[in-house]
Amino acid sequence: MIEFSIIIASRNLAISPFFKAISDWPEDKNSELIIIDSAFSQNTAERLKGIEKVKRIIYAPPLREPYANVPRFSFRRDFNRALNSALVAAEGKYIIRIDDYILLKDDFFDVARADIKEYGERLIIGQKSHENENEEPWVDYFSLRGFHPGERFVDIDSVDFTWSFGIASLDALLKINGWDERYDLGYAGEDKDILARYIVYTKKPAIFDKMLMGYGLKHDRQAEDIQPSRWIFEATFLEIKCGKTWAYNPINLLDVRKQLKDEMRKQFTVVE
Repeated sequence: MIEFSIIIASRNLAISPFFKAISDWPEDKNSELIIIDSAFSQNTAERLKGIEKVKRIIYAPPLREPYANVPRFSFRRDFNRALNSALVAAEGKYIIRIDDYILLKDDFFDVARADIKEYGERLIIGQKSHENENEEPWVDYFSLRGFHPGERFVDIDSVDFTWSFGIASLDALLKINGWDERYDLGYAGEDKDILARYIVYTKKPAIFDKMLMGYGLKHDRQAEDIQPSRWIFEATFLEIKCGKTWAYNPINLLDVRKQLKDEMRKQFTVVE
């Protein structure tokens, strides 16, 4: 039985820190790994076949190019489209969202199971430290910096936080239609947007578990002087607070899952 679907969106998995990171992941045979790579290649698919950390690995390109015939709407990236493509294929009751440079702590899956037993459908945010920022792995920097230092679990209902690492209910993500793909115009905003819409949909604050830990290996970061996607969030947040939880994407994920889930899993499963 698949309990967790771990989803990763990558611009080019082959040159990311992913293969270094996963070599030190803990093993979990009740999890599947779904990687959507905009630089999808058969060579990378072959490299994945040697990984035995999870029960199953699905490696695929993003499902579609929604605005391919409308050049003036050409997106700069397909990150959120890739995350939504992963949701189409996912089989686990819970989604674990990580980036392609994340190392998971050796007790990650034990902590994850304890968290979902306690908190159910609530969004669960994990704590990451980063090699890019000269931080050490497995250090509770939030507490050291004065953020609720005496508490492991903290309720989060503010968009000062983001959600790019942690656990969510697949059912809840589908019912808000996943990530808002307008944020593919730039490099910011989607992690605040998904947090806000999920909280409003479930009517429950997210939970930050300082002991659900990952470590970001050194990687390239994208930066923009002007961030159009942040403007999207500022304009949208008032609507979200008033109850807009659905992402008005070119596709309805619930419908596309009925059409393509089985085909996608059959065509792109590389480890079974």
